[in-house]
Amino acid sequence: VMECCTVRKNVQKTGLLKYNIRDKNDRPVIAGAVHESAFLVTEDSVLREDAKKYIECGTPGDALKNYVNEGEF
Repeated sequence: VMECCTVRKNVQKTGLLKYNIRDKNDRPVIAGAVHESAFLVTEDSVLREDAKKYIECGTPGDALKNYVNEGEF
């Protein structure tokens, strides 16, 4: 593992409202990834489809391919 996970405070509820996605429970996930400029890795196809409007994302396989091809996310 090249990087450690960092725990951050929750995004305020008002900050979550700008994420128009099908599963409202996933708003904090997208907000956190956007805030950290992270590549969102998930096997949840609905979350991936919705998150693509806001941030780069993919499956674990996509993330590994991206890492191998570019050397980073």
